Amino acid sequence: MMLRIRAVAHGMVLSLVVFAPPAGTLCGSELPQVRFDIPQRFTAREVLSDDPLAGRLIEVTVPISVRVVAGDIHRVKEVSIEIDAGGTGLLVHDFSPQTTLGTDLAGNIRVSTTKEAGQKFNASLGGQSPIPLGEVIAQVAPSISASKTRREVEVKTTTRLPPKKPTAVSGTLGGGRGVFFQLRPSSQTTLEGQHLLSVVFRAPDDWLASDLAVRCAALGERRVLWFDQPKIWGNARAKTRVALPATAPAPHSVAKQPVGEWVARP
Repeated sequence: MMLRIRAVAHGMVLSLVVFAPPAGTLCGSELPQVRFDIPQRFTAREVLSDDPLAGRLIEVTVPISVRVVAGDIHRVKEVSIEIDAGGTGLLVHDFSPQTTLGTDLAGNIRVSTTKEAGQKFNASLGGQSPIPLGEVIAQVAPSISASKTRREVEVKTTTRLPPKKPTAVSGTLGGGRGVFFQLRPSSQTTLEGQHLLSVVFRAPDDWLASDLAVRCAALGERRVLWFDQPKIWGNARAKTRVALPATAPAPHSVAKQPVGEWVARP
């Protein structure tokens, strides 16, 4: 596609012709198209905590599938997922995955620095003999030479932690009534496939079921002329039903739970 830009300045007409790639391509490659699959219904289960102030807790596991149906997956820089329980009476108690940092390096980085220092001194004295020897004047060049050399080598080795980048960023939203997850690719992980997200809510004593809002988006950048602009390669949203099983198992006590952790009731 050819774009023609015209401008008028000081009575002169300036024309600029820009050749842009066809629609649906980026630098000659096909733009990515991302699809999401969100289940319409989830089954919650009650969990126990050793915190007496936690109240009634329910855990919801949300499987979200991400599929690139066309284009280059490497142009997708982030998958954003939000689970919102606003207006249901549920409050976020815990969630997984938590914010995670990763690196491509297998161990720490060792840096060695070598420093050398040296000294050297030389001196000489020369001249002519004032007494002629026949028709020849003797060139007498006596010299005094002193040399002093000193060499020092210093080696320093420093061990540094490898730099890390976030592969998953998560937190609460809506005043603690929802959770967001921002998943990013790395050499060890992929954005494609199914992602299992877990949220533990504090629920009222009479809670049986609620509707959750789930929003997904695949984010990246698209170059327009000479600038990179944010681009959404695909998105989806759905109202999903979360409820306890029709026949809930009888609760039981859990002995010596670690502080702040919870376990599922069988």
